[in-house]
Amino acid sequence: MILGVTAQASELTHEFKNPAFSGNGYSTHVLSIEQLRYSRKNDVRDEQRRLESQAKRDEENTTINKFIKNVESRIYANLSKQLVDNMFGESCSGECPAQQDQTSLHVACSRPSQNSPQSD
Repeated sequence: MILGVTAQASELTHEFKNPAFSGNGYSTHVLSIEQLRYSRKNDVRDEQRRLESQAKRDEENTTINKFIKNVESRIYANLSKQLVDNMFGESCSGECPAQQDQTSLHVACSRPSQNSPQSD
């Protein structure tokens, strides 16, 4: 008995799945790689900014910096109170010296004091 066997074959073709090698869809591949690179770069930059701002906030919130801010605030409040009292107070006569930390400030009053004689 003789059997007839027929064989069919086609040409072997090999295609790369990676578009960087095959060329098919290469522009999409390059674009997606560039988008990944860009997003990583932005993430690193944002993280660096966040760390810098956190370090700055931590430095501003140290005990000594809080103390200095509090002292400055009290000095400025005391100075402004003295200036207002000397400029608009009842005992203002001609020149009103205000002293704060060895600094002398002379302010001329715009109204005469009640103790000074007024000419009619």
